[in-house]
Amino acid sequence: MDNYEASQNFINKLYSLEYGYNQEHLIVYDNRKIEVEWWDAGKCAEKFSLNEVEGVRELKKYSLNYLIIDKELNRSLGIKDIVEKIDCIENFFTNVPKHINLILSFIKELDSFNELKEIKGQTIELEQIKIKYIQFVNEYFSEENQERFIKLMGNEFIGSFQN
Repeated sequence: MDNYEASQNFINKLYSLEYGYNQEHLIVYDNRKIEVEWWDAGKCAEKFSLNEVEGVRELKKYSLNYLIIDKELNRSLGIKDIVEKIDCIENFFTNVPKHINLILSFIKELDSFNELKEIKGQTIELEQIKIKYIQFVNEYFSEENQERFIKLMGNEFIGSFQN
């Protein structure tokens, strides 16, 4: 999608470890405790686990959970919350690659994401942050949104191969 030159029918670059890319666990992190760091004012303000989310270990394996990004960027994201991750990703790139922008735009349309964004910088109890974050995870991985995203990605993918 990002590196295909339709006019030349050629893929000029691959997203692979060899070229400095790897997979980011965007929403459900690949750590045993499945923790999230809630960032505020440029530092980690709170830390909590997503283990209360039903089927969270399975969600970790969903395609919607992965993003192919620069490995140095990936390393810097760690287990930051999704609002902070999106800010970091968008600030990293001069032009956000299509496949990344597609996912980030999809996330930013979700009501639960915007609710998380609204509480950034506010004095709020950790339990309230956690409740809103779990609502976001559930909305993002809902069957309806999975289907919607697959259609969106499919249309973009097909469109990128047209001259």
